[in-house]
Amino acid sequence: SSFILHHSLAHAVLFGSYQLTKRLFLQCIPPSSSFDDSSTINTNTNNGGSSSTHNAIHVASIAMAGGLAGKFQHVTSHFT
Repeated sequence: SSFILHHSLAHAVLFGSYQLTKRLFLQCIPPSSSFDDSSTINTNTNNGGSSSTHNAIHVASIAMAGGLAGKFQHVTSHFT
């Protein structure tokens, strides 16, 4: 029974902290329209530079949230 409690708590921390940190990180990212691509030489990319920059920041934010959630889960499982 203690194993079930330990396992449940570790997963609750993992998924809860992932959702929280992901939402916090994604709120810090400005909308994709604020990424100005006008300084690049090739402007015939249909604003592909700005959307790819926004996508890269979006993916990096989600990856950081997952990494932090894993750290929180590891610490929780170590102390329970």
